Amino acid sequence: MSGSGGAGGLGGSGGNAMKDASADQGNVGGSVVVPDATTPDTGAPDHGDAEPPDVGSDGPPPCGLVLNEIKGIGGGDDWVELLNTCQTPFVLDGFALTQASGDFGPPDMAASLTFPASTTLDGGAYLFVLAQQATIGGPVATCAGLAATCFNVTWGISSSAGERVYILNPSHTVYQQVDYLAPTSGGPASGQTLSRAANGTYQNATPTPNMPNGI
Repeated sequence: MSGSGGAGGLGGSGGNAMKDASADQGNVGGSVVVPDATTPDTGAPDHGDAEPPDVGSDGPPPCGLVLNEIKGIGGGDDWVELLNTCQTPFVLDGFALTQASGDFGPPDMAASLTFPASTTLDGGAYLFVLAQQATIGGPVATCAGLAATCFNVTWGISSSAGERVYILNPSHTVYQQVDYLAPTSGGPASGQTLSRAANGTYQNATPTPNMPNGI
């Protein structure tokens, strides 16, 4: 869905909280795409709000890949920031990022960005996906000054109607989903993003690209 929104000043934090079951590890890093990594850590994914068939009775593992920050209103392009909350690399081979079909429907597979082989995110590092671009793919080095490298998608975050954003497993099952709400429903105002707090909830906050969220 195409995003919208005008320019505006930075805002404070607010409601729009959604629980994510992961636990942050406290380490941070830059947006890193490392090819040909030899020490992947795919055994500790964070399944967030999804209910994939491989989650055992003990619940989701304590760290993994999460939707960390979503920008869908205000000046400039929309973007999505992913974070590896583990201390070891996370291999994204075959994982995908996409919007919902409609506002909050099932994943839109035709619009999905599938991360190519050897795409690895270092422990504590961020990965940027720049929205509203001409093509889907990457990595590229033109990232609106937000990161050294990023990926592109053609869709945007709808600030007028709201938007569900998905991370999908390589099998196309849901790994995590987060609902970005319209401002009229408690979502971010201009100058805010939907940001993940250390306790796994999502709140409206001042944008912090490539840095720990300020909540």
